[in-house]
Amino acid sequence: MELGVLVLNCPCLAKDLKHIFASYWNLASQPHLSLNNKSMCFSKRDDMLISETDINHKTPLTVQYKGVDTDVYIAASPTSLNTVGRTWDLEAIVSAISSAKRFIYIHVMDFIPMVLYKKPRNYWPVIDTALRKAVIESGVELKILVAALHFVKENLAFLKSLQAINGCSTKGSVEIKIFNVPAITAFQRQIARDRRTHNKFMVTENTVIIGTSNWSGDYFTTTTGLALVSHQNGLNRPFVDSIREIFLRDWKCSYAHALSTYIQHCLENNNNSNMCENSKT
Repeated sequence: MELGVLVLNCPCLAKDLKHIFASYWNLASQPHLSLNNKSMCFSKRDDMLISETDINHKTPLTVQYKGVDTDVYIAASPTSLNTVGRTWDLEAIVSAISSAKRFIYIHVMDFIPMVLYKKPRNYWPVIDTALRKAVIESGVELKILVAALHFVKENLAFLKSLQAINGCSTKGSVEIKIFNVPAITAFQRQIARDRRTHNKFMVTENTVIIGTSNWSGDYFTTTTGLALVSHQNGLNRPFVDSIREIFLRDWKCSYAHALSTYIQHCLENNNNSNMCENSKT
C-alpha cells in the first residue's frame, strides 16, 4: 500500500522538484565529497541547480484544487542537502502537529522515536513529544495506523507508551492500530513485502503531508526524503477531506487491529496467525 499525489499543469512546483532531483543527481556523480560541505550540490555549472528556493512554509505556492485555493510546498531531508529556503520535512510535520486543534490522523509504516540504524542507538523523541503535547494541551483526537514489521518490540513498546496517555486530557484521545495485510495463498506469500502498508502520510483538519520517510530519526537526519505539504484553510477543504476519508477507510477495515489486541495475540502469545506480521530487523 502506498499513497502518492499526481500534480498536473503546475510548472512552478515541477521546477522546484526538478531542482531537488538535480541536486541529488550532482551529488551522486561526486561520491568523494564530504556531506559536511553544504555547497557541494549547489555551486556547479549545471543551470538546473539553484542556490535557494522561495517555495516553503513561509511562502507556499497557491494552486487550485477543485476550485479551492490550496497552499503547497515541497519539504525535504536531510538538512545538510537542503538549499537556502527549503523547509525541513521534520519541521513541517512538527508544525502541523502543533497547529492541529481537532484531530491528527497518521498512517505510517514505522513509528519509532529512535535513531535505529547506527550504533549505539539514540533516543529521538521529536515527533513523539509533539504528539503527546498536542493530545494533552490542545485536546486533539490522535489516531495512528502503523505496521509492526521492523524492530517490533521497540516499536510496540513506544506505541503502547504513547497510547497510555489516552484519558490524561479531558478532550484529547489516543487510539493506535496495527495494519497488516495477510498473505494467505502461495502467490500472496511470494509478494508478501508488497502486501504491507508503506504509507507515510498525516492529515489534520487543515493540513495534509504525504511523504517518503518512515517516522524514525534516521530518515530525517541521514537519508534523503521528500514530502508534499498542503494547507486548505477555508470552509471547503476537498483535498483534506479526501485524504481524511482514505485514512478512515483503512482505519475501519478488517486489516487494522487494536494495539492491545495485536500485542496480546502476536507478541505476548507469539501466535503466528494471519493477523501477525513476520518481523524483519
